[in-house]
Formats: sequence, structure tokens, C-alpha cells
Amino acid sequence: MADIVPDAVAGNYRIEREIGRGGMAVVYRAHDERHDRAVALKMVHPEIGDALGADRFLIEIRLAARLNHPHIVPLHDSGTIGGQLYYVMPFIEGPTLREYLNKRGKLAPEEALKFAEQVASALDYAHRLNVVHRDIKPENVMVRRDGYAKILDFGLAKLTDASAS
Repeated sequence: MADIVPDAVAGNYRIEREIGRGGMAVVYRAHDERHDRAVALKMVHPEIGDALGADRFLIEIRLAARLNHPHIVPLHDSGTIGGQLYYVMPFIEGPTLREYLNKRGKLAPEEALKFAEQVASALDYAHRLNVVHRDIKPENVMVRRDGYAKILDFGLAKLTDASAS
């Protein structure tokens, strides 16, 4: 599949480089021209966007935008560019938890507990708002350079049945 980053991004986001690729999307490090900050621009693969549908995407992105927690990467922007769904988050300097574990090996118990507490706190917060992550794994947790864990990808979160009432 050819990567398409529509020209429409040029007015708001300047693409610097690709930083990740997965089954759902391609992620770019970009510069938010309007706010002069580094961001991660996630372009959803067109076939995923077609299957998901723009309306459902908007509902799920609105869920993610409601989340305000120190261990959850916030959502800055979202929408459709050239028919392709996207969302924008702050660019987090540092490795994923998977990369961190691969480099460091076995963690000291105190450090493992610190990460577990941070991730659990974020998930508890989201669950209290009836939002479920759906894909929690070390690749979706960033470890900032200061050792602070942040969960990524609440962009495809789901409301639990309790919230529908």
C-alpha cells in the first residue's frame, strides 16, 4: 500500500519523518505549524478508515479527547484530510515500553512497580469514565526520558455498555 500524506497537511503540519507503522496506521513525527510544537500525526490506513467509518471514528476520537490524565497521551486534533482519517498527539521523546525492556532487560522491582502503578492509574481513570483501551501492550506505552510512562492509542477506545445508558 502506498503511503499517502495529503497535501492538505502542509497548511497545519509539516511532516518530518515516519516514526512507526502498524496494521491500523502510519505515524509521522510532524511539526504543528500553528502551535510551534512537535507532534505525532497518525494517518489511519484508508482500508481501516473505510471499514471503521468516519462517524464511528469521530465518536471514538471524542472519547479519547475526553481523557485528561498524566499517564495518558492527550489528543490534540483529528479529522479527515484528503479522505483519510487522522489524529494528532504530542510527540513523546523516548522509547516504547517494549523498546525500553528490550534495551534494559529485567527491571528492578521498584521500577517495574512504578510503571505498573502509572499504567494502572491511567486505565483505572479511563475505566471510571467507561472507556476501554482495547489494545494495551508495551508497544502502546511510551517511557519519557524522565522515566514517566504514558499510554498511547486511546484513539480507538471503546465505550463500555455501562456508558450507553
